[in-house]
Amino acid sequence: MELFVHVSGVIGLFVGYATLLLGTTALRRTTRVEDARVIARILTAGRQIGFEYISVIDVIVVASVLVLAASGLDMARYTGDWRAGWAQVSIATLVLLAPVGPFVINPRLHAIARATEQAEAGTIPPSLRAQLTHPVLAVILRASFMTLIALVFLMIVKPPFWWAVIAELSALVVGLGWAAAEAIRRRVG
Repeated sequence: MELFVHVSGVIGLFVGYATLLLGTTALRRTTRVEDARVIARILTAGRQIGFEYISVIDVIVVASVLVLAASGLDMARYTGDWRAGWAQVSIATLVLLAPVGPFVINPRLHAIARATEQAEAGTIPPSLRAQLTHPVLAVILRASFMTLIALVFLMIVKPPFWWAVIAELSALVVGLGWAAAEAIRRRVG
């Protein structure tokens, strides 16, 4: 049962990140303010709770991380994998990824959403285009997505510590390369 819950957490995490990745890719490719406004509304749909604005995607990602962590830690407790290198690297990776959403992705997405609401209908103005094509979201989302794929690799293969570190770093490099290739393609094309 715990394995099912654990895998469900992984699926939820991928759903959240894939939605962000596809949504931000669509934002970069839009040519009209109206289209960007609709996409930004979808990506930031949610409610304000206290000082923070919480989107549906935030809820999916946070709930998935909590389910993933709780079930993973419990399985590690009864299987004795606490000291396994892959488990240590997986936990460290999740801890390092945790602040990326609230401190990097969300502020940029909400700034884009506000800018699309304030922009007049028509062709996207240069100031909004600069926000939509700013490389930070592309780099962070692609690197994070590849890191999540490496986490699944670690869960399945269960490599020793240094191989787990190499797998995560390799995934990070692939994600950064993916973002760089996209930026080059946009400049050339």
